[in-house]
Amino acid sequence: MNLVGMTYHVRSKYKRLSKKLKVDYSNYLYGKNSELGKWLRSKNTIERIGDYLFVHGGISPGMYKKQLNMDTINERVRNYNKITDEEEKDELRFGNESPLWHRGYVRDREDNIKEYIDSVLVYYHVKKIIVGHTCRSNIKYSVNNRVIDVDVHFPQDSKDEHIGQCLLITNGDFWVIDTQNNKVSLK
Repeated sequence: MNLVGMTYHVRSKYKRLSKKLKVDYSNYLYGKNSELGKWLRSKNTIERIGDYLFVHGGISPGMYKKQLNMDTINERVRNYNKITDEEEKDELRFGNESPLWHRGYVRDREDNIKEYIDSVLVYYHVKKIIVGHTCRSNIKYSVNNRVIDVDVHFPQDSKDEHIGQCLLITNGDFWVIDTQNNKVSLK
């Protein structure tokens, strides 16, 4: 969202800082000519690391039906501005079918998507899918431990009651580490 100037989810402290510095938040930090913007635009949208598929929102049923490989998805999202078909643009970046915006792994009933998730795992040759995009109170498994949702609320200041978390994968074991340095096995 920051890359295309959509800043309504940006915390107010960052907007205040950019105002004090007299710089446009999106263009200065995330613009096509900024170091951060160039770096982020070079990154993949979907990535397989070992037995795990990392994708921000997920591979929607509509995207899966197209049988796009990871290189194709990454290339199309990276070259989004060169695509002339508006419907394809929506599917890649902002539509419910987008790998960046799909929320079905977290919001759909698990028993309705088990077979579909199995198909995605087989197609991409992975054992688990790790997604974000839909905030939860804790990192957790879903869909019979096939999907791990890692998007948790993060503390906004020292008074915030939420405790941030991250997922650590070591030798096939999954750990949740919080901002107070507690480390527990993902269950």
